[in-house]
Amino acid sequence: EISLGLVGSEMCIRDSDEEESIVLEPGTPTIVICEEERQVMIPWISFRHALMEEGRLRLFYQGWVVELKGESLDALWTELQTQSVRSISLPSDDGGQSFGIREVSVEAV
Repeated sequence: EISLGLVGSEMCIRDSDEEESIVLEPGTPTIVICEEERQVMIPWISFRHALMEEGRLRLFYQGWVVELKGESLDALWTELQTQSVRSISLPSDDGGQSFGIREVSVEAV
């Protein structure tokens, strides 16, 4: 399911291994990753790089690694390149666009 609205609030994200932090102002664009039991909001400014492989897409942010598995992730890859994606979740019954995602995981690093 993909949402294109801007989400943001003032917050500070700290990397546990480093003193580096990111201070977000209200309205800072974020991406929300929805797993089965939790949601993680990550600011786009913390994006570092991405890796697209057959059936797997890995997104690296400061302090987080997001892994998506599924079929035909090319459309999602294209949307992520323009940073227009605001949330990623497993397919739901509400008819939202799923981009073929069958597994979502988020790991703090």
